[in-house]
Amino acid sequence: VPQRTPLRDARYCPADATYRHRRTLRSRRQSPARRRRCTELRRTPRGRIHCVSIRVAALDHVQLAMPADREGEAEAFYCDVLGFTVLAKPEPLASRGGRWFASGTVQIHLGVEEDFRPARKAHPALRMDGFDDLVAKLEEADASWRWGEGLPGPAFGGSRRPAGAP
Repeated sequence: VPQRTPLRDARYCPADATYRHRRTLRSRRQSPARRRRCTELRRTPRGRIHCVSIRVAALDHVQLAMPADREGEAEAFYCDVLGFTVLAKPEPLASRGGRWFASGTVQIHLGVEEDFRPARKAHPALRMDGFDDLVAKLEEADASWRWGEGLPGPAFGGSRRPAGAP
């Protein structure tokens, strides 16, 4: 890695070939809540240097649409077949219908859409333990299962929710 001259208030990090900021870019007179630390400095295509302080830390949840008054069918599929648990929705949102589900750190929120049309391509991709047991449960629940083909990596496939499940 070629050595570069460190920028003012920054040090070169050879591990990932970036400059890391030592201090905040904001004035020290601001409150700590207003000051932001740079996670790294990057050069723009025009050669300017800017502070990067925003990064995606994790995915919080996936929002999917469902038809109205089908929460029971959704619970049967997401809880009984996929092993999720129901999360309580906060009151302003609970009156709108839908359900929230969680399994470990994964959350799926189902929201009611009046003119609901099932998505043909959009989908959440879940990594599951007990894959063979899951396939058997899906087949028991009349969910059409299709094994994925042609892509390297772990076994994968897709399922349409059983008829009637949102």
